[in-house]
Amino acid sequence: AVSLLLDSDKKVTVELSRDVLIVSKSQIVDGSSAYSKIQDAVDAAKEGDLILIGEGVYNESVTVTTSYLTIRGINRNNVIIDGEFMREN
Repeated sequence: AVSLLLDSDKKVTVELSRDVLIVSKSQIVDGSSAYSKIQDAVDAAKEGDLILIGEGVYNESVTVTTSYLTIRGINRNNVIIDGEFMREN
């Protein structure tokens, strides 16, 4: 559990998961199956999870509603999320 102090009198305790969800253009990564779409991994994630994205271009718009979620690319120069202007930020 992680305790967060929001201000001087409010403290919130949140249970965080520590799972790593892998998104990859290939379906198998180090012997494990991977998500092929970032949104599928985001939808399956719990608070505190890490979504690790393999190299490639992902043509999708992603909506995140899970708190305390980390989304990270393996290599920031070779991981591209192209939302194709499907959704406004």
